Parts: sequence; structure tokens; C-alpha cells
Amino acid sequence: MRRYLIFLLFVAGISGISAQTVIRIDRGSSGLEFEGIGAVSAGASSRLLIDYPEPYRSDILDFLFKPHFGASLQHFKFELGGDINSTCGTEPSHARTRQEMQNPVRFYFERGYEWWLAREALKRNRNIIFDILQWGAPGWFDGGFYSMDNAEYLASYIKGMKRYHNIDIAYCGLWNEKHIPDLSRNYAVNILRPVLDKNGLKKVKIVGNDMYCSSPEHHEPWSYARELLNDSILKENIDILGYHYLNVDATQDVKSLDMPVWESEASILSGNWKDALPFARNTNRNYIRSRAVKTLIWCPVDAYFPNVSWNGVGAMEARMPWCGYYDVRPAIWAIAHTTQFADPGWRYLDDACGETDTGLSYVTLKHPRKELYSMIIVTGNRPDTLVLDVSLIGSTEFCLWKSDEKDQFIRQTSVPVKDGRLILTLAPDAIYSLTNTVGQKKGKAIHPIPAKSEFPAYYTENFESYEKNRITPRWLSDQGGAFEVVKLPDGNRVLQQQITESLICWDPWGKNNPEPYTQAGSSNSSDYVVSADFKIGEQGCARIFGVVSWFESNTAPHGVGLEITHSGEWKLSINQKVIKEGVIEIDPSAWNHFVLECGISEVRAIVNNCILADIPADRNYVKGFFGVGSDWNRVCFDNLQVRPLNVN
Repeated sequence: MRRYLIFLLFVAGISGISAQTVIRIDRGSSGLEFEGIGAVSAGASSRLLIDYPEPYRSDILDFLFKPHFGASLQHFKFELGGDINSTCGTEPSHARTRQEMQNPVRFYFERGYEWWLAREALKRNRNIIFDILQWGAPGWFDGGFYSMDNAEYLASYIKGMKRYHNIDIAYCGLWNEKHIPDLSRNYAVNILRPVLDKNGLKKVKIVGNDMYCSSPEHHEPWSYARELLNDSILKENIDILGYHYLNVDATQDVKSLDMPVWESEASILSGNWKDALPFARNTNRNYIRSRAVKTLIWCPVDAYFPNVSWNGVGAMEARMPWCGYYDVRPAIWAIAHTTQFADPGWRYLDDACGETDTGLSYVTLKHPRKELYSMIIVTGNRPDTLVLDVSLIGSTEFCLWKSDEKDQFIRQTSVPVKDGRLILTLAPDAIYSLTNTVGQKKGKAIHPIPAKSEFPAYYTENFESYEKNRITPRWLSDQGGAFEVVKLPDGNRVLQQQITESLICWDPWGKNNPEPYTQAGSSNSSDYVVSADFKIGEQGCARIFGVVSWFESNTAPHGVGLEITHSGEWKLSINQKVIKEGVIEIDPSAWNHFVLECGISEVRAIVNNCILADIPADRNYVKGFFGVGSDWNRVCFDNLQVRPLNVN
């Protein structure tokens, strides 16, 4: 097939003179199959979304998943949780013991919220494709991560999601951003693939290896492609070459693989225009430069508290469930410029995909059976003119949609075809979609978006209002361990920490998983009292925190903390440094009460109405979140309360 892409006029380099490019669209042009654009919900990034009140929650979900409305996501990848902190918090496990895995019940598959989010996605798009990946895992596995136990654990999750939620998992990964070549190969070939097949999951495909592509300090670019080329048995067991953060041209190894390439995790950063525009440009370049046919963004929604890692990342913002406020960021419309104009199964036309010297990129896609075409164009930092020869496809008019910094996803005046050509005059730093399809829509919220508001100054939770199967506490976000609402033998519902053994951590930088801790609140909250009842049991400790400014995934909270053990030993700390300590008599089998007064000038710790310490505040730690924590024991909490200081 002769190439029809012809550059007629080059950039003159003189101000005011634009470049003009002529592209002939040929239905017979060769190209790879487009597999879609989706999102990755992982690392507790979606935690607060499930707590949103209706109708705002449904409106948010529509912007993410409803076809021809908003982002119209075509693929949904989510974390198979292991109760470990995988970026912004922990994702719950469906099998915390071998017994739970061997005797599954629906209850185990309703921990957390990823199952719920997947189900909501399916309600809106019956064709959405599902994918799972592990960051870490429970500690009970015999043999660690690359073990038979883990493969059985993964298979049990896939079967449980189908059985209890009618979710068909089409793909699974190995280990997120962690690759030990010999162990990974053995796991994929001799353990995971056989286990999937044995469990009736032969159709589930394996993605490898979900490492960075453009960060040599973590992983040599495209090295997994070379592993696959040099190992025919491994290649037979890996279906997708998945890489994170591509930005690297495909090598001959990649081209020789004859295997689909995905950017299996891409950055959307803040989701604002300054990040949405590069995302759209990179999506085009993923195919042009890397032959990648699918792009998955992390993360679909910024639904986590802002004092943790990667604050503010997400295509949307939904981090205020107490008031219902959310933000539809420009990234939603940058995604829509592709997803609303081409479905998985469409085919790239290579002769009409490319880049110019002006920084303009364009890809053209065709329906597999019909004479339907769409071109997605992202301009550089100067005006451009694009001339399209469409004489071979017969369309007489095309619709044009545009996004720029001022306005996103706006339908423009239709572009007529004259003498088999159409001319596009393009603004700088903009995204365009040109199509002869119909049905695109810039969706609008059915209900007015509520105003922003800070976390309530008065907060109280006794956990008694929870439905029978609701175990995830409202507004609390686990950063270590797993805090769930349970019903005690006496009928009282309380918050209990569930994890009692060490876990298989993910952190690729070799840091340890934090001890159990869950939090809520605001970065701006100050001068308040946080209190709770606690029951430790035969061993362990209970902790309460205030004015937490920052939480790192491998350390204790950066704020004021009070810890008390089953034997009555207590410590008051500021920024993880012990300021005062002592011993008090408590009954660990009974309910006790601790109070932490976090004033601007003074900090006071109280247990069972006994003042343990009264010290000056540290001016660096007077604002922030509150929370409770423990060690690796089933410590219980109840009647968690926050109120302004000096207010009864």
C-alpha cells in the first residue's frame, strides 16, 4: 500500500505564517486495532466516592462511565486489594485467611468499594472491559507473592466477582511496578496461567509486566519486550505488553513481538487544562510512536483526602461527601475527544496518523464495517492549517468538536467537503475531533453541584446506623490496616481493626507498610477536640491522632498522637517524637475513653477523665486531620467525636 501522507508546506519559521499539511484518508490503509481508553482505580484513590449522597454520586458516575456523555470510559482496571497501603490508602482483601479463600461468601466480596464501582460502571456501559492488578497481598501466603497461594487468591477473586456481582474480568496483571525476572517468569508460566485454566478462566488474558517504561532508574525501557522475544514459552503465556508512563518510541523488539501494547497506567495529574492537553497529545503519540492501542489513566476520580501521596491527581474531583461538591475537570473532555468518537474494535489508519514539525499530532480511526471515520487532532503552540483529502471515503460533511483552555468539548460549525477536500484552520494548544459519526454530547449534571464546604466542625459517629452488610465506615479512609464496622456479641456496632499479621508490601522503593491508621477531616481544621471510646483486648495498643498535616505511606501520621497499650503504658507524641510518657491503670477488656485536645497554643491528653499531659503546642502542627489507629490487633473504637475546643 503506497503512503498517501504528503506534507505540502513546511513551517517557514516566520511569525504569522502557519504550516499546512495535506492528508489523504484511505479506507484501505493498514493499521492496528484500537482497544480503548480507560482508567485505573487503585491505591484507595476512589475511597470517598462511595460515601457521596445521591443524586450527586450518580451524576459523578455518569460523567465517568456513561457513553456519549462525559469521559465515556471504555476500560476499567481496579486493584485486587491486599489490605496494604498502595499509594493513598489501603484496598481491602476478599480473603484475609486461607479459610476465607477456601470458603468464600458474598460478604467477603463486598469489602471496600472497587466491586461497587465496577458494578456501577457496568450499569452505564454494558460493553466496558474489566481488568485487575495487584499492588500487595495478604501475609498468609505460603511462598510470598509469586506463589500458588497468590494465583489461587487471584482466581478466587475473578470467580467471586462473576458469581456475586456479574463482573467478567477479562485481564489480570502480575505485580504492579515490581518485576523480578526469574520469579515473575515462573509465576506467569508455571503457576498463574495453569491456575487460571484449572479454574475455568482460560479466556482471562495476562498483562505483563506493568513496569515503568521511561524511568531507567526503575526499569530499562522496553526490556520486557526483549524478555518475551527471547523466551517463546513466556511469550505464549503473556497476552499484552503493558507499560506505565510510556513516552518512549517503540523499539524493533516491540515491533517484532506481534503483541498489543498498552500504556497500562498513564498520568492525568491534576486533570486541569495544563495537564489535560498533554494527556491528549500523549494519547495520540502512544500510537504514533509506541504503537500502543490502549491508554489507562490513574486515576479516574480524585476521591481521597489531600494530605496523602499524590494529592490532587484525577480526571475529576470528588473528595467532599459531606456536602456533595465535585468538579468535572477538563481532563474528562480530553478523554471524550477519543472515547466519544471511536469504540474498541475500530482500526487506526496509519497513513493518516502522524506528527508535524509544529508539534501537531493526529490519529485517524475507522469503524470495522461501516464507512465511519474520526480524526483526533492535538495542536502545538502555534496556529496550523490541515487539509484533508477525503475523496476516497465519500462523506460530504464532517462534524468538528474543539477544546481549549477557555472552553472544552464544544461543537463547532460543520466542515463541508469541496472537491473531495476539507480545510481545517486550527488554533494553538487545542484538541479537535473531526468525524462523520453522530451521538456525541457534552453531558451536564442533572442536579446543581453543591457548593464546597469544609469538613463539619462537629462530627460524631457511633456506627449504629449502618445497614447489615455495610462495613466501610463513612468518611474514614484507611491508611494502614483495615477498619470496619462490626457487630459485637452484645449487639453494639463498633469500628474494629481487622489485620493481625504482616502483609506482602508493594512499595517499589522498599519502604515498610504503615501500622493501622484511619483518618478523616480537613487540612484546615484547628483548635479542636477529638475523642473516642476504645477497647484493646488482651494485647496491643490503641491510638488517637489530631492535627495530622501529612501522612506518608511508610510512617506514622505527622501530627499529634496519643498511644496507650493494654498494660496502661502511654505516650504523647508530636510529629512522631515522644514528648511525654507514663503508665496509667486501665482495664483492657473494658471500654475506656481517651481525649486529645489540639489547641493552637496547648495540647492536652486525657484518659478516663485523668489528665496525662498538658504541653505547649508545636506551631508546625496546629491544623489537620484526625484519626484512630492501633497495632496489628483487633482493637475496637466507638463514639468517635470531633468538636471545637472550648465548646461543650
